Amino acid sequence: MTATVHHLPRASLPALHRARRPAALGALDAARAPYLALGWPVTIDRITRRLLVITGTAVEAISMPALFAEAVLTDLRIALQDGPVLADLADDRWAFLTRCADEPVNLPADITGFGVRLIAGGQPLYLPAGSGDEHEIWIRPPERGREPWPRTAAIGAARRLAYRLSRDHHDERRAVPDLGRRA
Repeated sequence: MTATVHHLPRASLPALHRARRPAALGALDAARAPYLALGWPVTIDRITRRLLVITGTAVEAISMPALFAEAVLTDLRIALQDGPVLADLADDRWAFLTRCADEPVNLPADITGFGVRLIAGGQPLYLPAGSGDEHEIWIRPPERGREPWPRTAAIGAARRLAYRLSRDHHDERRAVPDLGRRA
């Protein structure tokens, strides 16, 4: 059995968070200033000419397929727990940026089956620099004075969605949309 791949149309993503690609390192340096104001140690990858933060230094991230992530974000917004969410257009995945936690985490099996992955500490996380040509855009940009949400909020919302989808899948009277679950 193969999983249906859903692509989120680029037009449905917030156009507000798209701009033109910085042409020079000086423009990238200026583009990283808002991140530095958040206290994020953002650097410039001089080879790819992209902004990046290393996970585990200021933020951690939980990645999931875009369609599943959209439903998770809706759940978090209803609970007034929305925080920064980054879309990787090349991989059709969203990353929920979370506060760094002292203890390591193993994601529960009930959500890994839906493609939910932890971006482990020490991994690069590329950030938008204000370019429409980039692979990354903000679905929900970070805000100064607001910390990213705790990792448990994103994991909990993903678990609630996975539970609902699994329960509905076993209910023969209801059709369940494929939200990225792997067979």
